[in-house]
Amino acid sequence: MKKALFYTFLIQFFIVFVITILGLIQMVHIKEGYLDKLFYFFIVELIAAVISIFKKADFFPEDKHENSSKENITLIASDFQKFNELKTHQKQIPNNEEPIALTEEDYFSTCQKLHDRFLEQEEFKNKVSGKNVKWKGLIHSISTEKDYIHIYLKIDTNSLNGFSAILPIEEKIKAFSYRKNDLVEIQGTLATSSTMPRISNATIDRILNTPITKAS
Repeated sequence: MKKALFYTFLIQFFIVFVITILGLIQMVHIKEGYLDKLFYFFIVELIAAVISIFKKADFFPEDKHENSSKENITLIASDFQKFNELKTHQKQIPNNEEPIALTEEDYFSTCQKLHDRFLEQEEFKNKVSGKNVKWKGLIHSISTEKDYIHIYLKIDTNSLNGFSAILPIEEKIKAFSYRKNDLVEIQGTLATSSTMPRISNATIDRILNTPITKAS
């Protein structure tokens, strides 16, 4: 229906245009009174067509694209902020379960035994991941991130095996009071998804100040 009306007005506009032009150049005889009305009618149609084109034309598409981009950036920033808030909230949730009977030595010795049995090693890691553990280690390095403290520990001075611990930012003063090779006890939730095991939601306590050395 809309197409029919469009083509009807288009044909009418074309006919009026042709007759008006022919009348103005006197190739077609039209009485002066009718020619004036025909000319005015043609002008009105022309103005209406121009207004219609201006309404539908998009003269500043880059502005709309820029506004759309700004809105998308705002939404992404808002979602990222919500994600960080959720992540921070999750970090602050303590694991109140009793630690399982898995020491750091048990974990690494089991991984070593299963080093060529990938499926069994993966099953073992999945079994202990998410459990509350209490491990001992020698502090190797401490760093501060935006909202948490990251500590890297070695299980002894001669071993290449180590693990990391994530402490809440509120433990910054306590964490930085330790020295390198201080023996500490870390308790928290074990994660084994990465190459190095990580204990999150962790608490830390000093055991003794003298570093331990085991035979390699």
